[in-house]
Amino acid sequence: NDVHAAHFAYVGDSILGNHVNLGAGTKCANLRFDRQSIFISYEGKRIETGMKKLGAIIGDGGQTGCNVVLNPGSLLGKNSGVAPCLASSGVLPENSLLKSQHYSVS
Repeated sequence: NDVHAAHFAYVGDSILGNHVNLGAGTKCANLRFDRQSIFISYEGKRIETGMKKLGAIIGDGGQTGCNVVLNPGSLLGKNSGVAPCLASSGVLPENSLLKSQHYSVS
């Protein structure tokens, strides 16, 4: 419900929660460059999915800025976000913001 994927977004084999907003140019990549099975990195562990294609799983209220790349198997927790022009992998806990040192909100 109430999901927005702006122009030039790609949402391959992904699951989007309610009220998710993907900024323009966001890519949910669903295939590893080396075409191996996708795994999820979590707390220093490698969780095998057994899947060749898996995009991102984004919890309710998740958001990405413009030109974000979510690598295969990325998980964004509820109400989490990725600032513009970044690539994300693994798990971003709920209520978190992945940002560069140059990103500021004013």
